[in-house]
Amino acid sequence: MTAIAAPRWREQMDATFGLSLPAPPIGARGLVRHRTLGHIDAFRVAGTPQLLRRTPHAIRSAESAPLKVCAVRAGEVVLRRDDLPDLRLGPGDIALYDTGSPYELRLMNRWNCTVMTIARDDLALPSRTLGHALEHQLPGQGPGAVLTQLLESAVDDAFARSDTAILLGHASVDLLTGLAYELDAPTAPDHALRIAVLGHIREHLGDPDLGVTSIARAHRISPRTLHRLFAEEEWTVSETIRNLRLDAVRSDLVNPNLAGRSIMAIAAAHGFFDQSHLTRAFRTRFGTTPAAARREA
Repeated sequence: MTAIAAPRWREQMDATFGLSLPAPPIGARGLVRHRTLGHIDAFRVAGTPQLLRRTPHAIRSAESAPLKVCAVRAGEVVLRRDDLPDLRLGPGDIALYDTGSPYELRLMNRWNCTVMTIARDDLALPSRTLGHALEHQLPGQGPGAVLTQLLESAVDDAFARSDTAILLGHASVDLLTGLAYELDAPTAPDHALRIAVLGHIREHLGDPDLGVTSIARAHRISPRTLHRLFAEEEWTVSETIRNLRLDAVRSDLVNPNLAGRSIMAIAAAHGFFDQSHLTRAFRTRFGTTPAAARREA
């Protein structure tokens, strides 16, 4: 793929990522490859030294503000945000950042990055864990190296099956989730217990009795203590159960391997047994019905 020179490169960065080049150096150029993997997008981006900015105007104009992962393969990248520490990234380093807040990327030398974008609702992390992941570099070894290689292979290797792309997208989300938890090793007892509760919820989504009482009993705590664990989180315990169930239903509905299963069979596997209740909750969370989500996949 031939590198694109400015101003076409400026136009491509704006169209692809909502980024502006305030003052591209003479001879600035770059290239980008893209692959959709289910609900995430993977990119390979490379270029010459330049400055890229995500401005408040671009944020206001955007239809969505996903989280973005950048794994540096070559060169050096400085990520600068107003409310968080600067991150200086070299080959092998990974950063997670929020496109809903302004930021600046200073790209030095001949740089090459693997990039992933994901809707924040698809990354079901406790707010503290997500905040910690946004503030610090993610581990580039172990799961980080696997995630980078998976995204690179997905972008560079041609494959025709849409179900393969969806499965790779699920694997990428799982790896990113693991990276965030690895970085945010629990030090406080409450945090460790909250992570254990979240794991319990994910493992028992199909249990019709899953709720505050059963969770508290399983962890030998009172319902009051359980509610306190989630007091500063984005979702209450009940909201967490409902939203994770809905996420699981949507994931299965767009999976080609499950195209032969009925909507209610999929819903029942994740704890929904009433069609009207499922449709109302699904529309509230995703703005569409389960049937429409399946048709549009």
